[in-house]
Amino acid sequence: MPVYFACWSSQRISLARAVYSNSDVYLLDDPLSAVDSHVGKFLFKEVIGPEGLLRHKTRILVTHGVHWLPKVDLIVVMYEGTISEVGTYEELMQKRGTFSEFLETYLLHEEDDTDSEIADIQDEMWEQLECVSDYGLSADDSDLSKLQIAGKASLRRNSRVFIPTNSKNKLSELNSKSESGAYLMKSMNNFESQQHFLRSKKITLEKLQRSLSQEGILPYKSGGEFEPKEGKLIQDEKSAEGTVKLSVIFTYIKAMGVIGTVLSLLFVIVFQGLNAYGNFWLTFWTEDEIIKNYSLITTQKYSNRTNYYLAIYTVLGVLQGIFLFLFVYLGLRRLITASGSLHSSMLFCILRSPMSFFYTTPVGRILNRFSSDIDILDDRLLRSFNLWAVMLSTLLAILVVISVNTPKFLFVILPVGIFYILILRFYFPTARQLKRIEGVTRSPVYNHFSESITGASCIRAYRAVDRFITESQVRVDTNSTFYHAANTASWWIALRLEFLANVLVLAAAVFSVLSDTLSGAGIGLSLTYSFQAVISLNLVVQSVSQMEMYIVSAERVEEFTRLQPEAEWIEPNSRPSPTWPETGEVEFKSYTTRYREGLDLVLRGLDCVIKGGEKIGIVGRTGAGKSSVTLALFRIIEPAGGDIRIDNMSISLMGLHDLRSKITILPQDPVIFSGSIRSNLDPLEIFSDQDLWVAIEKAHMKDFVTSCVGQLDYECGEGGQNFSVGQRQLICLARTLLHKTKILILDEATAAVDVETDELIQRTIKSEFSDCTVLSIAHRLNTVMDYDRIMVMDKGLIVEFGAPQKLLEDKSGVFYKMAKDANLVN
Repeated sequence: MPVYFACWSSQRISLARAVYSNSDVYLLDDPLSAVDSHVGKFLFKEVIGPEGLLRHKTRILVTHGVHWLPKVDLIVVMYEGTISEVGTYEELMQKRGTFSEFLETYLLHEEDDTDSEIADIQDEMWEQLECVSDYGLSADDSDLSKLQIAGKASLRRNSRVFIPTNSKNKLSELNSKSESGAYLMKSMNNFESQQHFLRSKKITLEKLQRSLSQEGILPYKSGGEFEPKEGKLIQDEKSAEGTVKLSVIFTYIKAMGVIGTVLSLLFVIVFQGLNAYGNFWLTFWTEDEIIKNYSLITTQKYSNRTNYYLAIYTVLGVLQGIFLFLFVYLGLRRLITASGSLHSSMLFCILRSPMSFFYTTPVGRILNRFSSDIDILDDRLLRSFNLWAVMLSTLLAILVVISVNTPKFLFVILPVGIFYILILRFYFPTARQLKRIEGVTRSPVYNHFSESITGASCIRAYRAVDRFITESQVRVDTNSTFYHAANTASWWIALRLEFLANVLVLAAAVFSVLSDTLSGAGIGLSLTYSFQAVISLNLVVQSVSQMEMYIVSAERVEEFTRLQPEAEWIEPNSRPSPTWPETGEVEFKSYTTRYREGLDLVLRGLDCVIKGGEKIGIVGRTGAGKSSVTLALFRIIEPAGGDIRIDNMSISLMGLHDLRSKITILPQDPVIFSGSIRSNLDPLEIFSDQDLWVAIEKAHMKDFVTSCVGQLDYECGEGGQNFSVGQRQLICLARTLLHKTKILILDEATAAVDVETDELIQRTIKSEFSDCTVLSIAHRLNTVMDYDRIMVMDKGLIVEFGAPQKLLEDKSGVFYKMAKDANLVN
């Protein structure tokens, strides 16, 4: 889902959540900023306003839409962090203070709204302003300023009247006589070019519902009825079944290094062989006839034989230490290397994944892979592997020693071994699946925790802390259920293995005692090793079962190393020149695309040429495909057919870095990252401080940045929380100016900022990007009426493309109908 749609949706969802809370006091922080005038009027009328759902509640509305002010009970005017005025709309108009001065500036520079009802409110505000203050000016103001506002007010009041040609001639005479006449002449020319724009028709509820259905928020069918939508965006996390695939094990061994893994296992086997031979050597030592003859204890022969056994035993002990060290060192290094390799591969794949992956994958699911699963590979699997290797080699040594001393012991090993296999075949699938389910149920815990931290202020505001705590506890309990079930299963297997191990001890003891050939040392060696078998068997099975469970984490991590990536960042054979694009010409050739495989086409065959330096407005109803054009230019979504060419070079052939670094976007939602102002403007540190200050000054942020502690090194806070929305948008504007390219895309960049910030941004864009190709996605038609051409989209197609006035001449055209629906033409 595009960010553009999500922003519109989130505003209405937040407002619906507020209404549902049924509170006595409502704090509404500019909920109408990111919706068009039609939807804004509907929301104000049906929800916020005097006749809305909240009419019996106390509502504190923060808004930049001053045309709603005559409808409120009390107005609080803020200026430089303090309350400058408080009163009703009529009282503040009579005072002639900060409020009325602000209205003069706003109404003078604001274009006529596309909605008739809102425009009527603006006209009434003008009339009141004229009545109380002689066109809103004091006696000290110049005659020119008075005539300017008078002309603006007159034009607004008479906007429904057709101006004949002779009026223009008479105004031309005034133009030749005075500057004020020149201003009025310019205003009348502007009015005459828009003389067909009328405002009369109200938007209906059914149209709004249809708009919401096109946006994908509500399912809609004719007659105003709603039907459930099939399918869902985010699918449930799935767990594998059965044994872990050999491909996963081979991937992990490959990450460890095949040679290193084999050598580490060889070292531990040699270590256990030396350990077992050392025990045999002690037997040989104690059974030696010379050593047993105490009468020879003072002789040189006895001393030499003792030194011989001692020297060999010392060498065996040193070799055991060397091989054990090599095993531990090499094994640890290989396991750490494997974990790091899988982590790097997973991180690389996540960063290379297309946006559709993040639309369908909750952040908790990703955090789960990078936290718990990687922690298991880093720590627990490593310890289990060491325990398994040591205990398995120990168990093999035990069986060999006992079998050599008492061969009859082999007849007991066979049936006991069969029992072992049957028990393990029953236990391993259960333990493995419990671990998989435990991993799957852990993701919702992380996801809910992340959402709770992000929305902490909203949760507190709606007094939902207890509900979220309960929900968190339920998810933790669900996860803990499977965690403790896995631990319980390990105790289950331990009891049965100890029983079988004791059977082996009994058999070894009986055969040793009944043997006629074993000496006392041999019997002691057999019994000692048989007692060790109890511990070794339990530890071997425990380590194997743990590795079976922990290898599931490798399986889950390996799943995220096979994600479908975006296109290559750099295509060596299709790199554009450093000066590309030189003109900024954009050509769509039968272009089609969809958001994900299996979905319908959102752009269904675009064919057009945008010349370099042109200013193009992209308009259309919600769901027409406007934002999809932006996503297509950045290759956030790839083409299903056709091509896009910039300066006669196909963007599908070049690397993403080469493409995206040559296109600039000023989004509706200003994105600020944690870090300093410098890192947000220049994360790659390729610009000088002078360049940064020039961009900041052009973005009208110099005074503010200068006043910050550390200036360019001032920390923005998480998500830019230290700045207001307007300041964040100006920082994004400075970033845009710093990385200026020949192609600029505006996605309603000023929808959520105040009037003054809007004026600053528009002025800067017109002056600094005058020679650039500008594509502006507009929710309101009047914002792009002065552009070179208008691209009208409907259902993923370009239905009209031409100059605004040319499109208005075709009364059967789509743009004319849109303007008529917006009450802009007769």
